[in-house]
Amino acid sequence: KEPFVAENFDITMRCVISGAAMSFENNIDKIYGFQFHPESFLTLNGKILIKKILSA
Repeated sequence: KEPFVAENFDITMRCVISGAAMSFENNIDKIYGFQFHPESFLTLNGKILIKKILSA
């Protein structure tokens, strides 16, 4: 278990360089969080990611 990760939350993405957690989710309460901007044109597959979150 990761330190500092709240109960019922999972890390769903990590930075490929540093390994830092970049997204989290809690499927029980339908809570999702990002530490980056998936809507940015620089984020690979950002639109797909947003569509998946909105349809959850």
